[in-house]
Amino acid sequence: MLLNSIIIDSIRSYTHEEIIFPRGISLFEGDIGSGKSTILMAIEFALFGLGSQKAESLLSKKSESGYVILEFSVDEEKYEIKRTLKRKNSTVNQDPKNSWIKIGDSTEPLSPSELKQRVLQILKFNEPAEPTAVSRIFRYAIFTPQEAMKEVLDSKNRLVTIRRAFGIEDYSIAEANAREIVNEIRLSMAVLQQKFSNISELESQINESEKLIVLINSDIAKLQEKKREFERMENAKSVELKELQTK
Repeated sequence: MLLNSIIIDSIRSYTHEEIIFPRGISLFEGDIGSGKSTILMAIEFALFGLGSQKAESLLSKKSESGYVILEFSVDEEKYEIKRTLKRKNSTVNQDPKNSWIKIGDSTEPLSPSELKQRVLQILKFNEPAEPTAVSRIFRYAIFTPQEAMKEVLDSKNRLVTIRRAFGIEDYSIAEANAREIVNEIRLSMAVLQQKFSNISELESQINESEKLIVLINSDIAKLQEKKREFERMENAKSVELKELQTK
């Protein structure tokens, strides 16, 4: 992903500002409170929505609404995203009627949650699409807030943090589940092998039984033929008896 530009309107200390990102490395320099972190927070908000950020802390105190428009490129394709915050009474929320994504010359209105799903697809981030979920890949690999840096620098928690950021834990769980399934299959195979270990003996018994069935069927056929012969003899005797009775 390459950042091209960002427009920040009524977000924290910014009234209205447009920043063009040059190719290469961009360095933000300024005193504490000058708005360096706000730029990064605005980028994160444009891409993924609020996440763990509070809408009240993003929108300027005296503003009724504010917005961020971010233009970026992925694989030579240009995208432009707009998200808007709106104050109503004493609460601040995203304005679903004023959020969209522009791809090329086509602009598509999307709800804040739909917009997040689309961005995750574009960036190919395998992460939860829930509105309150934080993008761990962005948070730990691209923009790490100062208060979260200790989690990365702490040697005890560094490996856990990295695994969470890149979803390695999910693969570890999947691997453990796969190993358990393999063990169950191996156990089933062992049971089947034991059950059919004498299969050659069973096959021999089946062959002998089949031969016996052939012999029995042959005897049955002979008996049926003798039965038919006796029936013919019986019929002949009946005819002779009737002839004698008529004389």
